[in-house]
Formats: sequence, C-alpha cells, structure tokens
Amino acid sequence: MKKLESDYIEERLFGLFLTSVSSRRDEILTSEAILQNNKFSAVEKEYLSFVKTEKEAPARVQAAHETAQLFYENFHPIGTVEAGLYLMWFTIFAELTNNRQNIKNKNAWAAAIEYVWHKLRNEKVSQSNIAGRYGISASTMGKYVKSVNDRLQ
Repeated sequence: MKKLESDYIEERLFGLFLTSVSSRRDEILTSEAILQNNKFSAVEKEYLSFVKTEKEAPARVQAAHETAQLFYENFHPIGTVEAGLYLMWFTIFAELTNNRQNIKNKNAWAAAIEYVWHKLRNEKVSQSNIAGRYGISASTMGKYVKSVNDRLQ
C-alpha cells in the first residue's frame, strides 16, 4: 500500500505489480489508496486497468508486466533486497515510456537488468550464465546492459 502512495513512479508501478501477484489483490484494488490516488500517470492508469481486468493491455504495459513476471519466476518472495531489482526495472520502464520507446525484447531487458543489479551489489555473475537463463545470446544482453547503464547514469 505504501508503494502505491509513493511520490515516485517506479515505486507506484512496483506497487501495481505487487498487487497483481498478491493474495489480497481484490481488497487492494478496492482500497482508498487506489480509488483516490491522484498521483497515477497515464501509464499507471493503464497498468491499474490491466491489473483489475486481467485483460489485454497496451503493448508497453503488457511488456513491463511480463518482464516483471520473468523476475518473479526467479526472485520471490520479494524482500527488501529483491525489491531493488524490480525498482530498477520500473525505473528503466518509466524512462522508456517517457521517451516513447517500445519494449521489443522482454528477455533481453530482464537479463540486462538482473545482470546490472547483481553487479551493483558486487556479486560475481557471468553474462553468459544470465543470458542463457533468459534464452538470449551474451552479445544481445551486452547491448541491453549498455542501454541500462546509460539510462541509470
């Protein structure tokens, strides 16, 4: 609930994702925090609609959600450490949205975000290992890692 009321778009987007996987989803979706939230941007309103209806959403929202789901397959339950991975993704997604860029390769974005997240935490990981887990080449992941790093600067 705190994430949904945050001043930061990446935290609100993360809150919407958490809502989608919560056992208390329906309760959260009818809460005051959602119904009276005037901080939501257009993309957040699209994401909220997607979480409520579970029907097809605009491509950018669908891609953002599916990318977060890729993380959820490997990183749940979501504690404070894992939350950083998701927040990094939603930060990048918000910037891509602001620049009107499409998310064409969800697996590449997910792999790159995870790799950069591990590196920022000083954990030893190999690009080829992470790329393999997401079914992409290390060279493709390398291009996306560069894009993530450029956006995080």
